[in-house]
Amino acid sequence: MKSSLIPKNIPYGRYVLSLISFISISLVLFLSYYPKTNTVEPEWLKVFPTLIATFNAISAGLLIGAYIQIRKKNIGVHKRLMLMAFSSSAMFMIVYVIYHSLKLAPTPYAGDWQWIYYLILITHIPLAAATVPLALFTLVKGLSGKIEKHRKIARITFPIWMYVSITGVLIYYMLYL
Repeated sequence: MKSSLIPKNIPYGRYVLSLISFISISLVLFLSYYPKTNTVEPEWLKVFPTLIATFNAISAGLLIGAYIQIRKKNIGVHKRLMLMAFSSSAMFMIVYVIYHSLKLAPTPYAGDWQWIYYLILITHIPLAAATVPLALFTLVKGLSGKIEKHRKIARITFPIWMYVSITGVLIYYMLYL
């Protein structure tokens, strides 16, 4: 019998994951839109967009690696890569929340490709919000040994998470480079 990292029957597990997802999404929305009391952005805040894009790029690379490994049936390597991808996304979330709590206003897009930028942004934002619960539920299903349920939700989670990671990097390039 395989052991799993998470017990299969966590009382109220679905509610706990839903609450974590709700709090994460609410925090991002709150910090992005609440009135700022600071009048000057710290100088060190300028490196945060690069950090955010870097964590997105790392997540995308790890997701691709994990996908390749699971296709090769290298479950142990797949699991480690997915835990690293989840960790990278968690680091992204921490940096993103700090950035938006201190950023005075959104950075406006000033390039020639506005329709492409806004198309990417309009799809990126709701899918990024959906990625939080999808990634959590997929990770827990895999770690608790519920492989069939894990596979089923991973087929939905993987392309969305990849899209969000890649478009996060594209948004960075369009805004800052």
